[in-house]
Amino acid sequence: MDKEVVAGVNSIWATSFEAQERRVAVLEQAIVAVVAGTLDEAAREAATHAAHKLAGSLGTFGLEEGSRLAAEVEQAWAASASAAQDVSALAKSVASLRGVLAAHRPPQTDQQAEEPVQVADALDVLLVDDDEVFARYVVDALQRRYRVSWVSTGESALAAIARGAKGSYPKVVLLDIEMPGMKGLKVLEQLAQLGIKGQCAIVMLTRRTIAEDVVRARQLGARDFLAKPISASVLTERVGRALESVR
Repeated sequence: MDKEVVAGVNSIWATSFEAQERRVAVLEQAIVAVVAGTLDEAAREAATHAAHKLAGSLGTFGLEEGSRLAAEVEQAWAASASAAQDVSALAKSVASLRGVLAAHRPPQTDQQAEEPVQVADALDVLLVDDDEVFARYVVDALQRRYRVSWVSTGESALAAIARGAKGSYPKVVLLDIEMPGMKGLKVLEQLAQLGIKGQCAIVMLTRRTIAEDVVRARQLGARDFLAKPISASVLTERVGRALESVR
């Protein structure tokens, strides 16, 4: 991997480390609630969401064991309203997750997290994803070659694109199919209604491949699909291919 890319990824890991720790803390708190008999549906959903984000972001940073553990934890929380049949096994997996983070704790620095990138005109790439850690990774990987920006909700993406005049839409929209709130497919439907098909390439981002979603996204004009986690080199290559398709 290019030295600049490695340095950028390490920098993002350093600034996002606390966010990863908070996600593990959500999982730990949910386990305590299960043992105490106080777990409610909101806490279970929060734990499922935190595990989902960890599975994607840890894999992105090359922590494959952490990604595997988080995926197992996500499946356990999503399996039933009782959270998991084997709480001790779940607690062991979360403890192992905490260990993965501890083993990859970045050196202490005074670097402050940057503000989310703002939408600008005449973009090459607009990323639509609610995961701030993943978003910073994508922006850092692409901004050396392309004009790239990020919004965290489907509503913000639609508002930004709708403001653009014909010919000034983002050339590529990277759209997370699994966002909370307005789901990626709903955003795609709204984009189709805006009549931008052919003027920009829609690339769907997902960690789970669901056949029905893929078929529907294709029908709505999605050009490509990228599975999380994704390496910086593959991301750059596929975005470049999408850009070529609309030039």
